[in-house]
Order: sequence, then C-alpha cells, then structure tokens
Amino acid sequence: MKVCITSDVFLPEVGGIQVFTYELAKHLSLLDFVEVSVITFWDGKTVYEKINEKFSVVRLPKHDFVRRGIYLFRRLLEKRNYDVFHSTTLGFSSFVTAYFSKLYRKKSFVTIYGLDALQGYKIAKSRFLIKRTFNNVYHIISFSESTKLKVKDTYKLSDRKLTTIYPGVSVPKISQNLIEDLRQKLNLSKEDFVVLFVGRLIKRKGADDLIRAISMIQDNSVKLVVVGDGPEKESLIRLTNNLKIKDRVIFVGKVSYWDVFKFYKLADVFCMPSKYLKDEGDIEGLGIVFLEAQMYGVPVIGTNSGGIPEAIDNGKSGFIVPENDPKSIADKIMMLKNDAELRERMSKQAIRFVKKKFSWRNCVSKHLQLYER
Repeated sequence: MKVCITSDVFLPEVGGIQVFTYELAKHLSLLDFVEVSVITFWDGKTVYEKINEKFSVVRLPKHDFVRRGIYLFRRLLEKRNYDVFHSTTLGFSSFVTAYFSKLYRKKSFVTIYGLDALQGYKIAKSRFLIKRTFNNVYHIISFSESTKLKVKDTYKLSDRKLTTIYPGVSVPKISQNLIEDLRQKLNLSKEDFVVLFVGRLIKRKGADDLIRAISMIQDNSVKLVVVGDGPEKESLIRLTNNLKIKDRVIFVGKVSYWDVFKFYKLADVFCMPSKYLKDEGDIEGLGIVFLEAQMYGVPVIGTNSGGIPEAIDNGKSGFIVPENDPKSIADKIMMLKNDAELRERMSKQAIRFVKKKFSWRNCVSKHLQLYER
C-alpha cells in the first residue's frame, strides 16, 4: 500500500501536528506492506528527503504553488501511483489533496483537531474551503470524540463520515542529572512541590485560573512553573504581581519541543485548566500535554472542557474540575501534595492509562482499517 500524507506544517518546525505527522508516517512505514511519502508545503525550494527505505519527504514551494507547485504535485501523484491520500492539516494541503484524490478516484482522509474546523467555520472563505474539503474526502478522522461531535453538528455531517482515532504518544527518557540541573537553574529546592503548566499563553489555556489557584494556597513550598509564551504573558505577570506571589511563579518562556520533556519529569503535578471560548470557536481538542505528562507518571489536573476528559482517567490518573474554578484547582493540588500514597497510585495509573489508550500500535491499526475499508 502506498500512502501519501500531506501537511501544511512539518518538522523541523516544532509543534504537536508536526510531530504527529512525522510519527504517523514513521510507524506506518515500519509495516512490511506500507510505503509512505509526506508531501509538505513550505517557503523554500523543492527538496526531496529519505527518512528510511519506505519513508520519504517532499517539500514543495508554497509561494510559487499556483505556477509551479501544482505541476510538481501532480507529477508526483502520477509517478508514484498512491493508493491512499491523507492530509493531517485542515487548510491549503487538505483542499488540494482532496481535489486531486477525487480526480484520480482514490480514497482521501483528513485529520481534524478542533480549533481548525470550529474557528474556520466563522470565516466565510475558510468555511467554504473546509466544506468543499469535507465533501471531497472519503472520511474525516478526529483527535477526540468531543471534536467529532462538535464538528459533525457545526457542519451538518453524517455520523458515517467521521471516526475518532486517538493519537499515539511516546516520550524520551530523561536522566536524573538533567532534572537536578534544571531544578538548580530554576532555583527550586528539593522540598518545593512543583506544579507545571505547558502551553501557549492564550485565554483558552486558563493559566490565569491556575495562578489564582496558587494564590489561594498558603503553603509557600508550592511553586508554579509556566512553560510557554503568547499574547497573555504580560497580563499573567501583572496578575502574579498583583496577587503578591511572584516569588512562587516562574515564567520560563518558550522552549524547544524536545526541551519540554524535562519539565514534565521535574513536576509533581501538571495542570492546564482550559476553557471553551464559544464566541471564538476556541476549544481544547484533546490536550497532548496531559498525555505527555502522564507518560512520565505525573498526576494531572484538567477541566471539563472539550476533549480534556478523554485524556484523563478521572480520579485515577488525575482530576477533572469545572472550568473557571481556581478554588477546585487549589483543592486538588493540596490533596495531591498532602497524600503521597495518592500521588504514587495516580502516577502508576497515569502511565498505564496512556500506554493502553494512546499507543501508536492502536493508532496505526485503526488508520489502516479506515484506509482498507
């Protein structure tokens, strides 16, 4: 089986979709009967790369796509005679891929995450392109049940058109020396209880509610480490100062994708209290960060928002609290801090939960079932 995966973004550019696209292609290519090409669009010239014997990457010029890119794209499709087309981004690549797959009478798929489809619906031009894409593809793959249901209702789609396939998750091993170095760099003592937030500093992510929760905790050994950058950063720093907890909140800023993992290993608890911004169509599709944290045995706290409840084994690997509720967050943090046995149980279950529900074996198997249907 020859699979063509297209994406508007790809490594070395860092992000969740970029990593998912690479890992999906890599795991598919490890199967004896599958060959994979990733075709991505970027600002450079045409580049061909070989990752392994059955996994190649083609980068086509986005800026010159109308004049030259379409010709190269079509030549590739004719030369390689793909059996299946799959776009892992909803946008330029999915629109083009769906069109050509229909032209060549091949099956095509698109993966959706939540924000891409729901926010796109509010813009007339995007809504038109997304609707055309959904009409042309054979099937739509959602990252979560929450996203599937919201997109189905928004675009008036049939149940038979959508399937949820959870992503696989894998994390690198981190040495204890790296953790100790990081602890010293952040000026944290071994007695400090570290609460971690990882994400873009935007309203949806709810970092303001987490900061308010920390201010409600009288125990000064509870420290918050905020990893990420974004338009809300300055207001969050002001909030920290106004609440007089600036000595307990550490703003790390933006770090590379591969550097994020050592922060998970450092943490005692992970929390991202996202909220649904309905007017903006802004919602948490799933929350890969919860899965990555749990893979390191870190108990997690999330909100009952979007796909987050699907990423947490509530009461066993972590806790789900209401949106916009700093008091509930503070209570759960202190419950975990004061009960070492609970933390240990949740730590073990967190790893079991993610390995079972979000394995690459399951992810690849379910994709193949759709491709072959």
